[in-house]
Amino acid sequence: MQSTARRVAVGRLARRSAPRGAEWRRRGSLWQVLLVAGALATPLAFVLPVPQASSRQPSEARALLAQTGAPAVRSRDRSVHLAQKQAPGGASLEVVQVLIVEPGKEVPLYVQVRNAGTLPRQSFIRIRGLPRATSLSEGHFVREGVWAVPLSALPSVTISVPTGQAGRSELTISLVSVDNTVLAETNTTLVVGTASLFPMKPIPPAVAAQAKEPKGPKPKLEGPEVTLRMKGGGFELKGRLKSYEGGRFVIDNRVFGTMTLDAANMECIGAGCPSAPAPAPSAAVAAAPSLTVPPIGVRSNIVGVHGSNVVGWDLMPALIRGYTASIGAATVTIAGANPLEERYRLTSPSGAETGLFDLKRYGTHTAFNSLEDGSAQIGMASRPINDEEAGRLARTGTPNVRTPQHEHVLALDGLLVIVSQDNPAVSLSIDNIAKVFAGQLTDWSQVGLPPGKINVYSVSRQSGTFSTFNALVLQARNLALSPAAKLLLSNAEVSDAVAADPNGIGLASFAFLRNAKGLNIESSCGLITRPSVFTVKTEEYPLTRRLYLYTAARPVHPHAQGLLAYALSKQAQPVIADAQFVDQSPDSLGFDDQGGRIAYALNAPNEDFDIAQMRQLIADMNGARRLSITFRFRSGSFELDTKARADVDRLTDLLRTPELRGKRVLLLGFADAVGPYQANSTLSLRRATQVRDTLLAGGKGVANPSVVVHKGYSELAPVACNDQLEGRNLNRRVEVWVRD
Repeated sequence: MQSTARRVAVGRLARRSAPRGAEWRRRGSLWQVLLVAGALATPLAFVLPVPQASSRQPSEARALLAQTGAPAVRSRDRSVHLAQKQAPGGASLEVVQVLIVEPGKEVPLYVQVRNAGTLPRQSFIRIRGLPRATSLSEGHFVREGVWAVPLSALPSVTISVPTGQAGRSELTISLVSVDNTVLAETNTTLVVGTASLFPMKPIPPAVAAQAKEPKGPKPKLEGPEVTLRMKGGGFELKGRLKSYEGGRFVIDNRVFGTMTLDAANMECIGAGCPSAPAPAPSAAVAAAPSLTVPPIGVRSNIVGVHGSNVVGWDLMPALIRGYTASIGAATVTIAGANPLEERYRLTSPSGAETGLFDLKRYGTHTAFNSLEDGSAQIGMASRPINDEEAGRLARTGTPNVRTPQHEHVLALDGLLVIVSQDNPAVSLSIDNIAKVFAGQLTDWSQVGLPPGKINVYSVSRQSGTFSTFNALVLQARNLALSPAAKLLLSNAEVSDAVAADPNGIGLASFAFLRNAKGLNIESSCGLITRPSVFTVKTEEYPLTRRLYLYTAARPVHPHAQGLLAYALSKQAQPVIADAQFVDQSPDSLGFDDQGGRIAYALNAPNEDFDIAQMRQLIADMNGARRLSITFRFRSGSFELDTKARADVDRLTDLLRTPELRGKRVLLLGFADAVGPYQANSTLSLRRATQVRDTLLAGGKGVANPSVVVHKGYSELAPVACNDQLEGRNLNRRVEVWVRD
């Protein structure tokens, strides 16, 4: 138990930063895989002749290549070509013509500089036209869509696009000197998702009706329409089959022109194929979105999962895939043109469709709208449901949505206040953070740092991230976000913008630290908390939030029930952690690691302190380990909240493990500082008693009553300030400690 806990608790933040050093040097050789025909698998890149920057069609590009005499490099599969773009002065750029990136994966960005002479010092590569939230492993974010990459980083640089995006972008890649002189320049096409490789753009009826018939005879279309799909799935080409000779397909594609493809690597699908149509695909990702799926409510096998983009961006897709794998089914991802919507088709081993998950991530407020109108069976939320939303659901047949049957804590997340790695700030008080984001503090010198204008970055006001920050920090102080704040669409964009701005400060989800630096939070009473996995799991980091799944009624569809059960299971906790959120699997921390908290407790005023009890508390903690499981209660009662009820089951399971079997379990109750010390001591003991009784009653004999000890320590050792309701709620808790 001890080793596992330490492994989880240490280094989680560092893991979010892009790898560097030797690992990237190893990855730098991966671009060579693009030149091997047998490796045509996702992620995939075509390397075709590179034309001058123009609007010429592919056939013109080939003619231009022939005129310039640029060399073509042919790989072992005889279908991949490489060309150089020569520029005046001898310098040239070598790039891929089409780079295909699957969302959520890293792909080498093949760019090479060929130079006949010596380049000016500090020359670099500038890339323009990148889609939103695109990241490079090396280089610097300049502004939206633009990155600068040092020449030394080219062998190892990779590109990644967040899950949920799709489409095509035309990139301009330039070799630039330090005085901004363009030494060489070329273009390439970035395709995000194989589904976006050949999009069909329907002509509006009004335009089609007005179109004039061309003069002369209509051209005769040669060859039947077929689809050539890579064996194993993941990529396909559509076009007219011109011939099939010597084990090769010759296809006329409307984007790339006439192409020859080896039949050993491709399947032909369609009535015009030279042999029987290939079987249905078994790919993990569909090559093109289905346009014939009926809307919600028409088919009973559609499960709507709507709401928070924080939950829905990476985490929910990972949970859907994990659930599908757990039942032995296959998943086909249907990525449409809108990156906020995806569908996941579930198929049985025989190939029959068994369900369809309809994922929409337009924000937390849409979760409750969709639950209300019945278009979703599961709602995703990055904050608790509010009274108005609960009232609307009550009127549609769910009288109390805040019960364990309807409200489920999926994971935990921390809201990070982030700055650039070059910013010397380490800690900021929560009051100063509020004033900075409200525009009352506008220069770093006002918080004791070197002077410089503070640039504030935030996600949009509709985001659950901002809603939580607004409620915890701004509204609690009667403040509002500064009009000068730069609003960006996603947490990833905020993190990348702040990382590139030494004077920037931003707000981002814990899962999107990326290359920025998270600040320690100093509370109004002087308590300093470091953002860490353990302090988020105990919910003692001041900007911690819960991520929820809500149901308005018990889901009827078996896949809705199955996904919900899987997402809340022990099996799903590694999936949650891999998505860079904080899972709810128990961690532990030794007494020595909580020295700052104990030192702060010793400074309490006399009316909030008892030296004899403090000595006893230290004696109980010393030599023991604290579990991250911390029981909290519904406001104004001794009833465990929905997370605490699930934590009872987690603690029961933990007591079954060899690491904790036979160990002594200490349930230490605490209270806030409102009221007399002795009365709070009674309240804290009552809370510890409540947890012990619930644990013994639900543990089915797992917990031995003789080793489960409960005590009350009044308002000692607070984990938050008592001057606000939220802090008082955090201090009303029961901690779990274990010792031999």
